[in-house]
Amino acid sequence: MLPAFFAGHIISDNSFLNVNWSRGFSEQLFAGYLYPRWLPEMNAGAGSPVFYFYGPLPFYLNAPFELIFSPRLAVLWGMWLMLALSGQAFAALAASLVRSESALIAAIAYMAMPYHLLVDIWLRSDLGELAAYIFTPLCVLCTLQLGSSRIWMFGLAFSIAGLLFSHLPSAELVLPFLSCLCVFVACQNQFAMVLLRAATAVVFGFGLAAVYVIPAVLLQNLIHAEFWTSVRLADSLLFTAKPSAFELFLDAIVVGELLIVAAVLFGSMSRVRWRSIAPWTSCAAAVLFLISPAAAGWWNLLPAPFEKVQYAWRTLMLLDLAVCILFALALDAKLFGGTVFIQLMTLTLGVLTALFIFYRESDEGNGLVPRSADREERLIARRVEPLEYLPSCGPFRISERSNGKSGLIVHDWIGGNSSDELAVFYYPFLEVKMAGKQVPTKCDPTTGFTVVGPHDGPVDVQIRPFKLEFISMVLSGLSLALLLLNVALSTRIRFKRT
Repeated sequence: MLPAFFAGHIISDNSFLNVNWSRGFSEQLFAGYLYPRWLPEMNAGAGSPVFYFYGPLPFYLNAPFELIFSPRLAVLWGMWLMLALSGQAFAALAASLVRSESALIAAIAYMAMPYHLLVDIWLRSDLGELAAYIFTPLCVLCTLQLGSSRIWMFGLAFSIAGLLFSHLPSAELVLPFLSCLCVFVACQNQFAMVLLRAATAVVFGFGLAAVYVIPAVLLQNLIHAEFWTSVRLADSLLFTAKPSAFELFLDAIVVGELLIVAAVLFGSMSRVRWRSIAPWTSCAAAVLFLISPAAAGWWNLLPAPFEKVQYAWRTLMLLDLAVCILFALALDAKLFGGTVFIQLMTLTLGVLTALFIFYRESDEGNGLVPRSADREERLIARRVEPLEYLPSCGPFRISERSNGKSGLIVHDWIGGNSSDELAVFYYPFLEVKMAGKQVPTKCDPTTGFTVVGPHDGPVDVQIRPFKLEFISMVLSGLSLALLLLNVALSTRIRFKRT
């Protein structure tokens, strides 16, 4: 992360969004809103409901840095924290499988994997996926230990909740893998008990995350959620000879990581180690299938919720996990001698990093060169965001979809809005008061702004939470209370037995 700290900012696909959302979230949080959902300063003051739909946990992690640093630097420190926590989480997982020395080396590799470091930080700055990298190893660790003690069931519940609070698309990809891993663990010992504990953990995990998940899923009619599925999953597959440098770089990542998998498999042929490597080689093979053109028909058969994963290559997060676990196992078993695998991993990461720098520094329009610093500054100053979070009653079209478009739309319309129209986007959870009395509102279908009727004096716009929000809060509160009670009882019983 040192180059980013020296530069003071990473210009990437989502960099201006991260600065705007992190600053807006922190402003509301420190103003007394424990769970900020509405950001009134976004879109040049027209507001945004983004945290009804986007995972809030990464922005809670960013918030303390907003008190210390500038908005851009605060986001960098937030990414640094998430990268460090992901390494700690993977080290805990690996330490349950191998010696601490091997676990430490593999954890460093996990943080340095090209999709994790170069794509999710330097190219896309995807804070949701970065936070998911923390909770995915914790979910795997707890799943592997389900047969040993009830306490791991509670750990799995909290880890699933953290994954859901971080990034719903990642959760959609990780949870099916966890289900398969759970069946594998159950077949080793205590089949019924492991499955029961896993099911209980899933129920509690979704219960804890209900305060976010329920509104995020059921209130999508308020925004242009259809923009999330404007790119078909089958169109984001790799190894399709696309000229974009981004896809070519992802192809290179897969090839490099599969070389590590192949080396581990070859080294294991002379030893009976198939049970320890089977889940992770199977995961790597499944990811290879899911990102290849052979999976196009399979992606098209998935139910509608999976379409909001958006990109099939998001599964590379699971490939990173599987490769690093295999790397740790190879180091621990000293296949070919441990230094051979360290050299192979270092060479692979070095080559991919060099390829990334080559593409990044190229002057050609190849998909990796970031936007100009001036354009980045304008996007941050206008606090713009993607069109999918603008009100569904507005006339926004997929053909207009581009980063920064919302800022231009708001900028143009604010100057021409009529006297009976507020320069605030219309959402049903906003109520307008004049002289202390609530007034009826409606949406202007030509702009998406709030119409309140002619007014001379000041108006006050306030949030009126939906009943759905209260229900989800109660569900999360009950889940947390029950989970903590069970943890306390289990700990007490354990101490008594001791």
